Amino acid sequence: MKQKSPTHHDPRRDESPTLTHLDAAGAARMVDVGHKAVSAARIAGIMAAKRCGDLIPLCHPLPIESVEVSFDIPQLEPEHEEPVRVHIKSTARITAKTGVEMEALTAVSVAALTVYDM
Repeated sequence: MKQKSPTHHDPRRDESPTLTHLDAAGAARMVDVGHKAVSAARIAGIMAAKRCGDLIPLCHPLPIESVEVSFDIPQLEPEHEEPVRVHIKSTARITAKTGVEMEALTAVSVAALTVYDM
């Protein structure tokens, strides 16, 4: 007769999986991301600027030389239930016959969407 091998107990399986966008009662909620860094949003903005020609119809793909994305988050917990304001600035540089404003605007837009999603 073959013996059963002992099963390994994984304590992580003791907790039931939860969805981050639902509270204990199952109601939808926005996840508090105040503790997360903005580095993922910065990377998303830079990547978006580099792919602007793929995202905006009839926009020329440009050989971007540099893209910077910076954030100014003056107050994460404003008083009197005022909204949190995030200022995002992007600077894109290129040597070409055309402007690079669409790449900078795309970088800011995608960075803002990433902050919202995070």
